[in-house]
Amino acid sequence: MTSPETEPPPVPFHPISRRSGFLDLIGPLYVDGTDPRSPVYGLRIEEKHANSRGGVHGGVLTTLADLALGYGAMAAHGTVLNLLTASLTVDYTGTARVGDWIEARTTLKRMGSRLAFAGCEITNAARPVASCSGVFSVPPDVGAGGPSGR
Repeated sequence: MTSPETEPPPVPFHPISRRSGFLDLIGPLYVDGTDPRSPVYGLRIEEKHANSRGGVHGGVLTTLADLALGYGAMAAHGTVLNLLTASLTVDYTGTARVGDWIEARTTLKRMGSRLAFAGCEITNAARPVASCSGVFSVPPDVGAGGPSGR
């Protein structure tokens, strides 16, 4: 029998392939890549994600937003890039509790030669939890004589 905290993610979510020490601490994080140009990222809220009042900690939402904005923008653009977060804004509009499933959906607003702009909504059962925006530095193209192409 599973508890709400250990309930598996909804179908078709699966663990993200990108790993790091920090993401492993926050995760497990999941992705629904049914539409490769518009992935949806998800997280089941566990005790380790809660603040002292029992709701999801803002730092967890900010981490999910940063991941969803960067990877979502890259997916929407259709090119593998090493986007670097230049600015991240998170407006907390709701909450989630232990056992809740939250999802982050990203919209690429603009991809320029130096900057990318994206928005993201994090929801809990379709109720808003956070509204986020990010600006990302687009690295120079290696073949265009950028720093790594010299």
